[in-house]
Amino acid sequence: MKVNVWCVYVFLVMSVTAQALEEIHGTVRDPNGVPLEGVKIQVVLGGREVVKTDQDGSYTIAYNPRFLGEDGPAIHIVAQDRLRNLAVALPVNPESDTQDLVLRPALTIAGRVADANDRGIANAQIRVTYWMTSWGTTMDPSGPQPATDAQGRFEITALPTGSRYSLAVTAEGYGRTNLSVDASETVDRRLDVGRMTLAAANRIVSGQVVDSEGRPLEGIRLRIYGEGQPDGQTTTDDEGRFTLNVCEGAVGFMAEGRLDEREVSCRATTMAGTMDVRLVVTPGRRSAHRYIRSKPADEILTTGKFVAGRAVDESGQPVAGVPVNVNAIRREREPGRFSWTYSNYNTLGDITDREGRFIIEVEEDAAYCLLFSPVHQAALMVYDLPMGTKDYEVILPEGGTVTGRLVRLQNGQKVPVADTEVRIAQTSRASYSHLGFDQDRTTKTDAQGRFRFEHLRRLYRSDRYTGEQSTRIWEVSSLGLTQTVGFFDDAETVDIELVVKPKLEDATPLKGKPLPAWETLGISVETEPLVNKRVLVCFFDYEQRLGRRGVSQLARQVETLAVADVAVVAVDVSSADVNALQAWADDLPVSLMRQMTTDRDEARFNWNVQSLPWLILTDAEHAVVAEGFSVEELGAHLAQMRLP
Repeated sequence: MKVNVWCVYVFLVMSVTAQALEEIHGTVRDPNGVPLEGVKIQVVLGGREVVKTDQDGSYTIAYNPRFLGEDGPAIHIVAQDRLRNLAVALPVNPESDTQDLVLRPALTIAGRVADANDRGIANAQIRVTYWMTSWGTTMDPSGPQPATDAQGRFEITALPTGSRYSLAVTAEGYGRTNLSVDASETVDRRLDVGRMTLAAANRIVSGQVVDSEGRPLEGIRLRIYGEGQPDGQTTTDDEGRFTLNVCEGAVGFMAEGRLDEREVSCRATTMAGTMDVRLVVTPGRRSAHRYIRSKPADEILTTGKFVAGRAVDESGQPVAGVPVNVNAIRREREPGRFSWTYSNYNTLGDITDREGRFIIEVEEDAAYCLLFSPVHQAALMVYDLPMGTKDYEVILPEGGTVTGRLVRLQNGQKVPVADTEVRIAQTSRASYSHLGFDQDRTTKTDAQGRFRFEHLRRLYRSDRYTGEQSTRIWEVSSLGLTQTVGFFDDAETVDIELVVKPKLEDATPLKGKPLPAWETLGISVETEPLVNKRVLVCFFDYEQRLGRRGVSQLARQVETLAVADVAVVAVDVSSADVNALQAWADDLPVSLMRQMTTDRDEARFNWNVQSLPWLILTDAEHAVVAEGFSVEELGAHLAQMRLP
């Protein structure tokens, strides 16, 4: 089966954002004050372009000011002159658009790249990252990267002194290595980091990528990761097969692609030399991690260092293909006192076989917390299994189901919102209860706006010490809306409705337009008393003192307004008791007092009611002439209409 390849690249894009870029101008000079031509200028953490000074030493470079931040890291401007081995790095001055730079003698980092037998590796590529606190940016990403000579030696010049750097070294046919460099260790502005060793990529990992039905997938992109591993990647052939050259040790995989217009992925780890790896993709960008062991179960059993068992469904049938991973390790620090370590134990796991059996090889005498991540049952955490556990049986629950409908309010009607992404996520991020980000899923609504999420864990361990279980809460979100759901009272299914309401800030002013229909407010107003009369509509909140005060002020002007043929309609937007509202209104000479009964957000949108109280005045034809003014400003508007 062929799929469309997709690959996600994550960049910290600093030059293209909604916020406008700003420019810095200046002149670059050497220590003697002479302007320098051809000096490379780069803004670190605020831009990605690299510019060069002109013949007068002048430069202009853009940066994004949003990275300045009051408490965040400062943006730095870096200038490098490799010809003269001069450089400088300074924080950008946000108070000025001019910043002249004076270069100083620069730092040189030297070293040698070799293989495990101390043979120099030629043309090894070195990426240099400039660090500011926890942020780092590649130096001169657009230019050629430093590389080793025939003997594997390298020298990196024109680095600003007093800074922190890291070196990432790769070479064809080898893995990679990284090194952090503190420039404070320099002697005479030169730092020799010694030998950096690259492991040979002389091992092979091969296998096949399939879907949940076992069908091979063509065109799935795979990339490998892991400590010391090369930046290798490939694409599956028409039989879903792949082969990658790797280094000795653990090898991580990320497989990504599209299947039937859906994103699919798989994360897995195995050991170098493992053949016939089977990677099963699941929907979504995030999948449960799978450890594909290379040792047979009998061999692991002889060591005595394992945790093993069997996974079955609620009917007792074995469940195959379930990723099982160590989520935490509990160690006894002293008699009766324990500590838990939560981490990403990529090499401590297994996948259940046809009989539902699994075995995880461990290294220490401790208790292990296991996370089971099935596709057709709910994920489950099992706690504190001691090393040597052999026949533990775990029952994978069917889990709960959340169904729902996404609708949009439109003219008082609920209209389905089709083909729109809906997401469900765990609200608890506690390490001892989180089921993995693969359980946070997305789907799309159908033509009726319906969506469905199945096999959701209904409980969670609310106390890691006592093992007490509580109702697990999930959060459903779409189009900026969120709603939390839980399976209370042993409910197996929860149905919800997400209603997209119009945004008040997007409402259109009414001035110059006919007054909207009263029915949009869910009220009935007799039209006869309003014929050939100007109408003053007052939206207010009865439960707020300011609202009651505004209506009371209008009530004192009712007679004057009646003489001017102005009818007053007061509309309460609150949910107050109708009898209480009417009792209060009976003491006021405002005959047309109504309480809104439709959705308040939609009604306010339709009438452009931006705040409360809110006054709208029409002419005799009921076209709006003014809106959003205060009671005190009413007289001025009446005067403009040449009314008393």
